Amino acid sequence: AVGAMFGTAINNCKLYETVDEQNKTIKQLNAQLEKQLNITTEMARRDRLTDLYNFGFFHEELVRRTEECRRHADYSLSLIICDLDFFKKINDTYGHLAGNHILKSVAQILVKNARNMDIVCRYGGEEFVVILPQCSLESAVQISERIRSIIEAGEYQVNEHQIKCTASFGCAEFTAQQSTEEFVRCADEALYEAKESGRNCVKMH
Repeated sequence: AVGAMFGTAINNCKLYETVDEQNKTIKQLNAQLEKQLNITTEMARRDRLTDLYNFGFFHEELVRRTEECRRHADYSLSLIICDLDFFKKINDTYGHLAGNHILKSVAQILVKNARNMDIVCRYGGEEFVVILPQCSLESAVQISERIRSIIEAGEYQVNEHQIKCTASFGCAEFTAQQSTEEFVRCADEALYEAKESGRNCVKMH
């Protein structure tokens, strides 16, 4: 009887060890799964070419930020839309690989020269947007002007070609009376004005 008790105790001990090992394995698998899910979610938010946030993420984030501004009267929020000038001509002259190289280069310039809290996204095609929390219209214009001059000064090496590129910028500051769509439209109208004014310049609305 004593031997049977010992046998049962040993078996129980082994069982507990097995369950403990299984629980550890399940925890590890869950952690790996969660990590993979986070990576997949992040990839879904990113533009494949430039690695910037994509349009879907931009829209979600802008809605969140504008709602935040409506709740807090002392918050400021500005928006920059940047559009590369005559980009179709670059693609037609040097090919799409050259165009892609310039898009990636400009994306890096935007990230490097925006503030840490700013959110840089690819809006689509050759357009980029920057969400600027806690930023006045005047500061948004200054940031845009700095980026514009860096893009203009750059020479983009593609094979044997040294390609020049410029960009136009539209800036707007959010007001609590606006919808998110109206806010974007203001920046878009400023961009249109920049294009109409000869390009390679910054306009505000």
